[in-house]
Amino acid sequence: MYGQSQPPKVDLSAIRKAKVPIALWAGTEDELSDIDDVRWAISEIEGDDPSESPIVSKNEIEAGQASFLVGEDMSYLEDLVAMVKAHNPVPEWISEEEPVVDLEGVVDKYNPVGN
Repeated sequence: MYGQSQPPKVDLSAIRKAKVPIALWAGTEDELSDIDDVRWAISEIEGDDPSESPIVSKNEIEAGQASFLVGEDMSYLEDLVAMVKAHNPVPEWISEEEPVVDLEGVVDKYNPVGN
């Protein structure tokens, strides 16, 4: 794999066999990952029968590479969180309340200004 002038070919259709739900978000303004390449990858994964595809959501947003981390419009994250919750629900035995974590002791211990 390493030391080759060309990357190895990957059979994207094999992803279909995994039966794991896949949600994709792709930026149409991304200079590193061309949107046409993303669309091609989706078609390879879906194959001839999109109903057999593990892709449960395809989203194209007006964004570039850094937009996924520090973008001006991060509203897509709400859809992303909803998608994760829909396909990976919290088990009933886990409380849905946010756990309260007291970080004051940790901050005091590692804060060089306070010591």
